[in-house]
Amino acid sequence: MYYIVDRFEEDTAVIELPDKSTVPVPARILPPGTKEGDVISVALDPDATSRRRGAARRRANRLLGR
Repeated sequence: MYYIVDRFEEDTAVIELPDKSTVPVPARILPPGTKEGDVISVALDPDATSRRRGAARRRANRLLGR
């Protein structure tokens, strides 16, 4: 999925969604050097998701004494 950086307002980036609506996001979460007009690609990372879920499961099991 692709999004466009419409503009910056102080510490906020206004992102244009595919339906042309906009949403504000903290500018600090964007890659360094991001500018107005840049296109951002967002994708799922199944491997990272699996690692995080496994780590959370292990922590929960330790806390529950399993």
